[in-house]
Amino acid sequence: MACRRTRDKQDLVRLARHGDDVVVDWDQTAPGRGSSICPDLDCVEQATARDAARLRASLRGGTVDQVLCALTEIHHHLESAQHSKEHNA
Repeated sequence: MACRRTRDKQDLVRLARHGDDVVVDWDQTAPGRGSSICPDLDCVEQATARDAARLRASLRGGTVDQVLCALTEIHHHLESAQHSKEHNA
């Protein structure tokens, strides 16, 4: 995690190395080596700014582009959820 805070597993978003690809494992059931990140825009942005070095090391594979693509997916999802929450408030 970019923030290095301790959280329960179910409160995190998991990335999984599945074969030669890195995917966002929203339901935390994908096989393969995994790494987690806080579902927080600041954490996702910090990881992206660092080229996701910790996540890639934890996944023991995956290209920079694959991990950054997964982080972009998470970022868009979080922004959309935040926008919906603000719109419904």
